[in-house]
Parts: sequence; C-alpha cells; structure tokens
Amino acid sequence: MVAVVRYDEQCPIVPPDILAMLKNLKNELISIEDIVSVVLFGSYSRGTYGKDSDIDIAVFVRNSAAGKMLMIFRQAVRCAAKYNFDIQILIFTASSLDNPIGIVEEIVEYGRDISYI
Repeated sequence: MVAVVRYDEQCPIVPPDILAMLKNLKNELISIEDIVSVVLFGSYSRGTYGKDSDIDIAVFVRNSAAGKMLMIFRQAVRCAAKYNFDIQILIFTASSLDNPIGIVEEIVEYGRDISYI
C-alpha cells in the first residue's frame, strides 16, 4: 500500500453511514488488480461537506498503461454505482505521489487513506 497520504483510524469527521459505505467500497476496490491505495479527499476529508456534497475518492494504481487504467476506472465506477451516494472516482498512478502536483497535492495534504479502515 502507498503510505504517503495520512491515515486516521477513526476518521471522526465522516458520518457513520458514509464511513460504513466507505469500508464496503474500499473492500471492493482493493480487490481490483493493481489498486494500491484508496483515498477519501475533497469536502468529506476536510470536514466541509454539506447536504449536496459528493464523495471524492482517489484510486492509486500500480500500472500506468492507459488501457489498464481505463479498465480499472470502469471497474471502480461500477463498484461505486452500487451505493446510494454521489461518489466521484478519480484514478491516478501511484508514481504521481512521488512528485504531487495539481489535485494530487490536495489529495496528499487533505486526503484520508481509507485503504486501512
């Protein structure tokens, strides 16, 4: 697992129903080949969410081949679609954590690695 993004065991700012869903979704996602980390980011990781907020999930993968990443993205979106929440999945290579720029910087700074919950 990639350990650059912090992990909070209790994730106290996430409502219990969201946390339960995240645990289930995480279990499905990490079973997909080449996924190395699943990170909650955006308003739910910062504690600034509202009633209309979506749930932002970053998925970091080992394999950077475009075709493989597209396949993983499709699998991840299918997993997320099973839940009655507005879940947005973004896919990144694990190597993007080596020199984070753009949105990956935000994910590193504010994200919560849910691979371990």
